Amino acid sequence: SNSRTKGYNLEAQKYQAPQEPSRAEAKTASSSADTLKVTIASPEDNSFVNNTNVKVAGASKAGTTISITGGTKDVVDEAESDGSFALDVGLKEGENNLVITVFDQTGQKKVLRRTVLVVLEG
Repeated sequence: SNSRTKGYNLEAQKYQAPQEPSRAEAKTASSSADTLKVTIASPEDNSFVNNTNVKVAGASKAGTTISITGGTKDVVDEAESDGSFALDVGLKEGENNLVITVFDQTGQKKVLRRTVLVVLEG
């Protein structure tokens, strides 16, 4: 039975070989997407606030479009000429899962997520 499992492993390796190039392609595709740098200065992930809006501030590059969903309404704006951005997002009481999507003119995009918990003082 030993020689049979060996033969089977060989077959499995042969079968996997053709997949290599496509995996390499996928790698280059994702590394090119990483040229779009985005930093979110605020809010921190899993942060607590005691009011129903939050300023999402950060930096990317000039001309990028920032779209934020997950608040009370979707917000879209463009980064300043220095790449900075600050958008006011309305929140509901409880957990708000904000999805921040930044994309540039070349179609590259980066998606970041922030969870903000709204606890209103009674």
